[in-house]
Amino acid sequence: IARVVSDRPTRHQEIEKRVRDLLVNNGMTEIINFSFTSPDAASKLLLNKDDPRHLAIKLANPLVDEQSVMRTTLLPGLLETTARNMNFRSLDLKLFEIRRVYLPGEGEESMPREPLCIVGALTGSRDGDGWSRPDELVDFFDAKGIVVIVLDFLDIGGVSWVTENPESYYHPGKSCRIFAGREYIGSVGELHPVVQKNF
Repeated sequence: IARVVSDRPTRHQEIEKRVRDLLVNNGMTEIINFSFTSPDAASKLLLNKDDPRHLAIKLANPLVDEQSVMRTTLLPGLLETTARNMNFRSLDLKLFEIRRVYLPGEGEESMPREPLCIVGALTGSRDGDGWSRPDELVDFFDAKGIVVIVLDFLDIGGVSWVTENPESYYHPGKSCRIFAGREYIGSVGELHPVVQKNF
């Protein structure tokens, strides 16, 4: 009996690919970071001590201390990549990453949860270098515009933008949390000055 195996992408893989293409078509560049991160990554984001993103899964035999736990958020890797580019005077950046994070499961013996997440960063000039372009810097509304494009593409309705209880890594008064109905699905904002300094 012969088995026929299809290597066609699943529906989720196809949607993921189309979101990648959508972001690239809107001027962003995809980055790929390691799944391992530093144990102090959550602290550098100013997360509260009771935040579950502090509960990183430790590696049994890490190669280096700076990559000794599994990431619980994509943000530290994105900020490190952004800082590295800025150190080389590449200031006009539009970066994104779509990857899994690793959150502890319920109970000691359970497998970790591995949700697929998306993160992005904008810095510098809105339109890049050019003699005929005005030198306008990106702002909150540029980032929100990209989020709206993704939400529209995914056909996520009932979206509300809530300014109360912002994420700790955002500048006070320059961020919002995003809800679809009552479900918290993300956030957008300008980085807190201390977090900028940390990275």
